[in-house]
Amino acid sequence: HSGQNVVLFQIDKGVTLKSFEGSTISFKRMLSEKRAIRIGLTINGNHTNQDFQTNIPDSVNHFKDSQISSANVTVFLSLQTMKSFGKNIFFYSGYGLTLGFNHYWVNPNIDYRQQADTYTIGPIAYIGVEYFLNSRISLSGEYGLTGYYSYRVSKFKSYYTNTDIGKTKLYEHSFGINSLTPKLGLAIYL
Repeated sequence: HSGQNVVLFQIDKGVTLKSFEGSTISFKRMLSEKRAIRIGLTINGNHTNQDFQTNIPDSVNHFKDSQISSANVTVFLSLQTMKSFGKNIFFYSGYGLTLGFNHYWVNPNIDYRQQADTYTIGPIAYIGVEYFLNSRISLSGEYGLTGYYSYRVSKFKSYYTNTDIGKTKLYEHSFGINSLTPKLGLAIYL
């Protein structure tokens, strides 16, 4: 396996078509039989339109054509080690660094809009098991933890009869530890 390139496709949050909103593709370069460098990319997002109808006359706070959008991109780089247990089964672990960006936008009604951008950095660690179906294709299961520091800038705009009447900015800093959703993967060794 030394010097071999590997492409890994992963799904998390259960195995449904909606899972591809949280899928990861990664590239692994085998340095030796037991070590590899891995870089991964996760992209997900969604957009929702809502139209609430109300029978309250001249209500300023009713929801009409509400829209919520979000987009998230995460990149990680890690060093991975493997240990063989039998001919086709390998246990592996990895550690490295993850970087993320999240854009969130909400327009709940004609009087208010919010936008937030979040930047995240932190360590990542994971463990997994890989089962080789043949010499070029394997299935895997993986679980991990990530630490994070995030910086978020939120912008709020208020309107009255479509006229901008005020703006507010909020700056947030946070840190913590998150468990990663278990992932199922399919690897193709090139």
